[in-house]
Amino acid sequence: MQSAKHFLSVLAVAGLLVHANDAGAYSNKATFAAEVFFEQGDDALATAQQEKLRAFADRIDKHQLEVIIAVGHAAPGETDTKALSERRAASTRFTLIQLGIPPYRIYTEGKADTQAAYAQDATQMPRAEIEYVGTYGAAPYTHGFNSMWTWHRDFLPGQERPQLNNPPATWDTSRPEQFFPAITNPAWRLRFLDKYRLVAILRNDDSLLREIENLRPPAASAQTALMAIAFGTPFAQSVFASAIDRLDVTEPGGHELAEQLWCDNSWRTSARRLSFPRMKIPQMLRTLSAAEQKRWTECAARRTDVEALGFLKSNGVNLSARNEQGETALHAVVSRFDPGGIRVLVAAGADPNAQDASGRTPLHGLASANYGPMTGRPQADQLRQAWATLTAAGANPSIQDYRGSIPAPVKP
Repeated sequence: MQSAKHFLSVLAVAGLLVHANDAGAYSNKATFAAEVFFEQGDDALATAQQEKLRAFADRIDKHQLEVIIAVGHAAPGETDTKALSERRAASTRFTLIQLGIPPYRIYTEGKADTQAAYAQDATQMPRAEIEYVGTYGAAPYTHGFNSMWTWHRDFLPGQERPQLNNPPATWDTSRPEQFFPAITNPAWRLRFLDKYRLVAILRNDDSLLREIENLRPPAASAQTALMAIAFGTPFAQSVFASAIDRLDVTEPGGHELAEQLWCDNSWRTSARRLSFPRMKIPQMLRTLSAAEQKRWTECAARRTDVEALGFLKSNGVNLSARNEQGETALHAVVSRFDPGGIRVLVAAGADPNAQDASGRTPLHGLASANYGPMTGRPQADQLRQAWATLTAAGANPSIQDYRGSIPAPVKP
């Protein structure tokens, strides 16, 4: 892939790969790679290889896409190795487009039989390599459809799109809804349109949503219905009303998104709307694992959201539930020093004497509490106040863990 990588570095220097990140991505680069394999003499991807690309697309869709390189190879002895390797790269590219990757961000190259054509195993199947470059991080509510967001965003007025490929030109100039008819796999059609629906919902673009609904898409997923009720216009909410009524938030997409919305402080008001009985959040809360209960509780505490903590408690969530390391939400807000979180948690009834796997209580955590990496320790009077809050709620200052008693300097 050396020439392709050189091409990528040239584009980066030219500034063609840098786009405004609507979701606020971090600056550090993200790179991932994968391979798919072909039968001898063939350029079509078998179902198993298509699924590998789907998994690859799901992984990169958590971040902000810059470019993808697909390099096809052929084996010595195959017919017209240059053309065959190019067709394999094009086949890979076409599959990625069906998965919601912007076509003009996929660069393809055929290496003929000039490089290692085979997988490094006993299958001896010719391959295509795929490499992704982007940036880490995005707001939680855009995880899972960032590539589609990029595809749509780059077609907005005033946006310039890097034309990485020419053939077929219609792919590079197609908006997502124009490309949709080329997708024949029913599951992928649902996946593609569900992602594009989310773009319309988050952009409050009723016109786009009408266009998508005119394509007669299948029933909405839990994620789409949740996004519609949390962020959508009245029109969007009406479109997904029937999906909301039969919503199963315990399915993976709905469950994960509900937690992300609950824990995303920038959407605090919308997160509260998820408690509507018609959203069936109470039913979901009763199915949470202990570790999930800890996360939901911690998020509410960090917002100092007394109402949310009461809602969780009234729906069967244990405010002292432990994760895999035995830590409770109270351990967490003490460790990353959050006086407001400590105060509301003990007031709501969290156990101040809960012990983690090492026997450490929240009081032990005060000895090493800090505001976060590279931000330093709280002031002595702040630690004393936190100590007083915990002991007033019943925390036992004489309890010992495997290291001994709680360090004296923390005590008031």
